[in-house]
Amino acid sequence: MVNGGQLLVPGGTAGNYQAQIPDGWKTAWKFVYDGIWGDEPFIPNGAVSGGADFDSGNVFASGKVAMLDNPSWYLCCVGDLTNAGGEFDFGVMPISLDGKVAGRVDADTFRIWKGTKHPAEAFTVMAYLIDTGIQKLVVGTPDQAPAYGAVPSQTNLRDPWLQAQKANFPFVNNWDVLLAGLNYPDVPSAEGYMPNINEAWARVQTFGDLLSNTAGVDLAAQEATLETDLTTIFNK
Repeated sequence: MVNGGQLLVPGGTAGNYQAQIPDGWKTAWKFVYDGIWGDEPFIPNGAVSGGADFDSGNVFASGKVAMLDNPSWYLCCVGDLTNAGGEFDFGVMPISLDGKVAGRVDADTFRIWKGTKHPAEAFTVMAYLIDTGIQKLVVGTPDQAPAYGAVPSQTNLRDPWLQAQKANFPFVNNWDVLLAGLNYPDVPSAEGYMPNINEAWARVQTFGDLLSNTAGVDLAAQEATLETDLTTIFNK
């Protein structure tokens, strides 16, 4: 369990799964919560973030937030900022947990459902997506930005992707930050197995909404409740 751990205790079996909240996560949550509700707040709360003045939740693109911690796929969503003449660049976060650098890598993948009634047609679509379609979806061109903003997983596509991104965002200098970050993937992977993930995901989002919208929260008590609830959800 590197990079801060995970919510699901490893080694469990169906009916006996156990949730845990790593200490590093609790430290990070407190930092964020203090940033929203502390004596010197610097993070907009949920009501502010969701307002029209902050681009209805797309706070960085509103041009009113100086810094954002987000995966590179967010490049798809900065149009309001750049269309207004705003610029941005990438930087390495100057923090670590107990001296360990932790990355954050999402992996968006396409799959064919085992029970599909149209396996041949589904395979045709899959083949298109990973051959021709990937050029429009992920790589893009200097004249047309891709649908996604993420770094291609296929190494042979990264240079054309980078050239297209440089053309679309000519003011960015630190593209190497994104590529170097691939050397620090989260372990275990964020794409790893989690039982009853949809309900578990929703429960974690509810916790996040509580932090964003409620002052005076007893973090320790809410974290304990979250852990108990997730254990129940994992074993449904």
